[in-house]
Parts: sequence; C-alpha cells; structure tokens
Amino acid sequence: MKKTHAGAFMMAALLWASPLSAQTAPSALERTQGFHAKAKLATLLGGGELTGWWLKNVARSLPTANLPNQQPKPLRHGKQLNAAKISATTHLGEMTLAQALTHEKGGARGMIVVHRGKIVFESYPNMSQFDSHLWASVAKPTAALLVEILIDQGRVKDTDLMTQHVPDFKGTHWDKVRVVDLLDMTAGLDLVENPVTRQNPNSIPIRTFLAEFGEPNMAGKTETVRDVLKAAQPLGQPGDKFDYSSSVTQALVLLAEEVTQTPWPDLMHDYVWSHTYAEAPLQVHLAPDGMAAAHGIMSSRLRDLARFGLLYTDDWKVAAKKRVVSKAAVRRIQAAPRGYDFFIKGYSGPVMERWLGASPKSNSRQWDAVFEDGAMFKGGLFGQGLYVSPANDLVIAFFSKVVQTPLGPFLRPMDAYLAR
Repeated sequence: MKKTHAGAFMMAALLWASPLSAQTAPSALERTQGFHAKAKLATLLGGGELTGWWLKNVARSLPTANLPNQQPKPLRHGKQLNAAKISATTHLGEMTLAQALTHEKGGARGMIVVHRGKIVFESYPNMSQFDSHLWASVAKPTAALLVEILIDQGRVKDTDLMTQHVPDFKGTHWDKVRVVDLLDMTAGLDLVENPVTRQNPNSIPIRTFLAEFGEPNMAGKTETVRDVLKAAQPLGQPGDKFDYSSSVTQALVLLAEEVTQTPWPDLMHDYVWSHTYAEAPLQVHLAPDGMAAAHGIMSSRLRDLARFGLLYTDDWKVAAKKRVVSKAAVRRIQAAPRGYDFFIKGYSGPVMERWLGASPKSNSRQWDAVFEDGAMFKGGLFGQGLYVSPANDLVIAFFSKVVQTPLGPFLRPMDAYLAR
C-alpha cells in the first residue's frame, strides 16, 4: 500500500506541468469512463487532459450539494472593452489580452469583465458559457464570508480563539489560534502549502486532500479532514507570516458549522446563494463524511462567479436582491493590517506577487492580495481568478486549465484602463 501511494505521488510530481500521454481516439463514452477511472488525487494534480476534463466535471466524481438558483436575472451589457488594447508582460512574453486568451500555452477557458454593473467583456475560448467549472481556491473567500456574517451578527469575534467555538480541538496545537489568524492564513502550524508539502503524501495539506477524496493515507488509513487537522503541529507563532493553507480554510468551515449548528452548504445557501440572481446552481463538492470542501472544490458558471464578486461592490443590486457582504466586512478585508512585510515573509507572498506582476499591501481574510486602492484578488490552482475593485465597481473573473496562466498581469492594467 505504501509503495503504491508513494509511486502515485512521485508520478504526480513529474507530471505537475506536463500533459498526460495521448491515446488513440476513443469514443466519447470510452473517454469519460477512462477519466472516471483515473480521477484520483495524485493523477489530477498532474495536469493535462484528465485534469482539464475534471475541472468541468467535478460533480461526476465527488458528492455534491447543489445550491439552487432561486431567482435568475440576467446581467446587462455595456460598452465593450477592446482586448487588443490592453497589454501586459507575462511569463509567455509581452502580449495583448486578446493574444493571452488564445495563446496555445495560455490555457484560458473563459473571462468576464463586469464594470459598473454591466458586462463589458466576455470570452469563452475553451469552454461553453453554460459549463460549470471548478473555482479551485477562488472559493476560499466563501468560507471567510460566512464567518464575516457571523462577526456582523455578534456571534464571533476576530479575537476569539478557534477552540472557543470548536471545543473538540481543545488540547491540540490549535489552542492559541485566533479567528483572525484563520482568516489571514497565519495559524503557525504545519499546514502551509508549498512545493515541498505538496509532494509529501504525509504532509497535513496532502492528508487533507486525500481525506476529501476518500482515499487512504500512506499508512493505508482513510481519515476525515477533522482528524487530520487535529494532528497539526507547531511551525511557528500564529501571526508571524502569511502561510497559505487550504487546511486553515477548512477550519473556518468547522467554525461556521459549530457556531450555527448548521451544515456549511445550508449556510451558504441561506446566507448567500439564495439571495443572488445566479443563473445556475452553485455546486459545493463534499468529502465522504459530508464536509464541504470550501477551500477550493466548488463549481459554477463563470457569470455566477462574477456575481459573487459583485457582492463586494456597490453594484451588488445587479447580482442579488439584498446586500450580502456588509460594508463593514469589505472594510475589514481592505484594511489588511498585517502589512507588506508579513505578506512577503512567507513562501506564498512572493509567488502571488510574481503571478500578478504587481505588489499588493498584504493578503487579507482569505484573499491572496489587497492593494492600496482597496482592490482584492483571489487565485486558484490551474489558473482560476477573481479580481474585485470596489472603488472602480469592477469585477474580473476567469477560468483556466494550466498551472501558470498569463492572465494575472492583466488585472491591474485593466482596472487602470477602465478607471479612466
């Protein structure tokens, strides 16, 4: 058993940026059956054709809670942005947005730009506008948002210890971790995701993912996410630096469920999705024990991801029937009090900075980057992204299928161009 899983992860490491081997042309049925058979964590991390299929078909391989769209309402169109007029320097070279969206190595699937409540750009080079696509870590702000709502309700405080609300974690190394440390990804525990931990099947991050997929760990034991998180060990002090971690996001899921005694998908429906004008259901994918994988295994149409972003702007009325994200919650995100030194000190800060081609003032409350002008960005594995500029009433959302997308460096230039 140990050799099998070790071999699988070694293969994943080798395939991380490489396409899977091409096969002779099978039928659509044979292709789908083959993808289902291979849809395991290690192979999905390898990228390529299998991963590309899975990104649009997660609900076929994992248990899924479908949050209904109760009151669909279309977004209007405005004066269209010319993608040939926006340029940026990317890892593929200097190019226009139009070129980046169609570049053979760019992996772009779709992009939408909503400015002042209207669609000013929309392109689907490698997907249908009706496809539901994985958000990946772009989903992390959903976990933060439910906690922000509990904070607004006075049921949780930033300074509360996590264990005040999740009592079965008392006596573990989570005892000193505050709610704000969870929100800002600085728990001081061995939960951080980086190239080393992502290739180590014994790490807390990989054990978390294996638990979500219902796959055994290296000892041959199938764990729950809750049990994996309890095993975390100290790595430093909470609040020391930005330590990116999906496991920390899952702690926020536990927190919201314990405070409300309500399953996370039901909370997301009641507090958020039921109020939106989404055109399709939100797919919240689940671990075998029913825990919502809100750190990143969530899917929707691209326009509905943009609607989620609109909830953080003054144009929320085109996306929902009531204000879902309070002004106070937006201010808490934009404050980003940890600062640039905190952001850049860990592994993830410099990665985010290179990915965006711009320097934020910090990360904040599950958002990867917050800029001095209050704009916020969240990215996800295989090139997903959500950019929100409340000051410019701007939302940019995109889906991709490659580890490194060229779209990140266009976000700040597009914001500046549309602000003119």
